[in-house]
Amino acid sequence: MARASEQIQEKRLIGQAAAAPVKDGETVFIGGGTTTPEVARHLRGRRGLTVLTNAWRIAGLLLDDPDVTLVVVRGIVRRSELSFVGPLAEKALGDLRADKVIMGIRAIHPRFGLTNDALMETQTDRSIIRCAPELMVAADHTKFGRVAPSFVVPVTAMKVLVTDHQASPEILAKLRDLGVRIVQAPISCIPDRSEEP
Repeated sequence: MARASEQIQEKRLIGQAAAAPVKDGETVFIGGGTTTPEVARHLRGRRGLTVLTNAWRIAGLLLDDPDVTLVVVRGIVRRSELSFVGPLAEKALGDLRADKVIMGIRAIHPRFGLTNDALMETQTDRSIIRCAPELMVAADHTKFGRVAPSFVVPVTAMKVLVTDHQASPEILAKLRDLGVRIVQAPISCIPDRSEEP
């Protein structure tokens, strides 16, 4: 996953900000990608948390946390993302419910919505989004104003967007006008937790 080395500091800050509103005892679905593992790192140590995921990296980060009940959705392995997708995953997702979904996305455009590169991943992402009443997207500034080939959902499906301070003010203003709550991660130095499990 070459993308994991891009915008590392921004992703750490976004992960910290996205994890902050998660309460002890909640059930959260965390999707795959390169930003969501930073969310998972900041959820370690929460009490009574249930984490649902279709991503190997998320499972690995939380596997040894005794206070987290971990549920892994399996299916066809998408090696480029280290995640499980496809009909088997979607069938399992139909039986799961969460308080919120936290996921990354390949591209965000006010008009053309949230889009991804792979059709099979897109179908699975739609099933993930249906698991919870709240969708939080964690995405750095490079995802804004872009359009990938496969449409997932309109931007209005997002309740919250967590991003960094380099995100386009014009695009953020348009998203706010559409009812999306914007959280910009604080500009600060946080400890390097990349060596943690």
